Amino acid sequence: MRKRYIYFISLAAVSLCFATPLYAQKKGGGSFKGSKGYNTWTELGLKGSFAPNFFMNSNILDDVNVKSPLSFGSGGGLKFGFNINQIHGITVDAIYSSHSQKYKSENDSMSWSGKLQATYLEIPLMYRNFSELTYFEIGPQFSYLMGGSHTFTASSPSPADSNISYTGDAGKARFNPYNFGAAIGFGTAMWSTDNVAVFLAFRATYSLLDMFSNTGKGGKEYPGYLFPGYNIKSDIAGYKPTNLFTAGFTLEINYNFQSYH
Repeated sequence: MRKRYIYFISLAAVSLCFATPLYAQKKGGGSFKGSKGYNTWTELGLKGSFAPNFFMNSNILDDVNVKSPLSFGSGGGLKFGFNINQIHGITVDAIYSSHSQKYKSENDSMSWSGKLQATYLEIPLMYRNFSELTYFEIGPQFSYLMGGSHTFTASSPSPADSNISYTGDAGKARFNPYNFGAAIGFGTAMWSTDNVAVFLAFRATYSLLDMFSNTGKGGKEYPGYLFPGYNIKSDIAGYKPTNLFTAGFTLEINYNFQSYH
């Protein structure tokens, strides 16, 4: 399962590296040059994203009885950028994002499935380094929980309290109310004028704090979000935190609204 995720992420990144420059315009203008050739400028943008996301927990990844189907997240929001010159820039985003993770049994003796979903207001603060019509970016990301849910259904056998659904405040209480992490990415201009530029980018993020609150952990030995009473194998010792990892594509439309000499 780990190999499949790594292959998917690597393929997406390599595809973006080779495919997007074929569509990028090779003449100046847009966000990289500023309006009418100015060296410093500010811009506002709209962003949308779609990415595979993974609730990374080493205990679950190592458990042969649990399967984690590929799950996806999406988001949208605003971007503000201040470009110091034609090489260096700083951006800050405000993105409303939804992330989900599905689980199901890999053991024939018990059939069950579960799904977790968390929504965040994500605020990445990024440094960008420009080169012609491409950029590289890196920086910290702050995340504030907006909502959460957890559902679990067992069809056989059916132990007590096997079917659960936490939504609203009960679902939100299972998650850590905030998180902090890192983001890294690169992008290229697909279309640009003196004042407007459209970028396609690849961005990966990783949360450094546990996604789950004490309520969501559900026990001393194992995250309680799989299902009530779930016991880990004896060869997997101790509680492990869960970290959110995303890697996918972002579409960004920027408007240069102020330029400086």
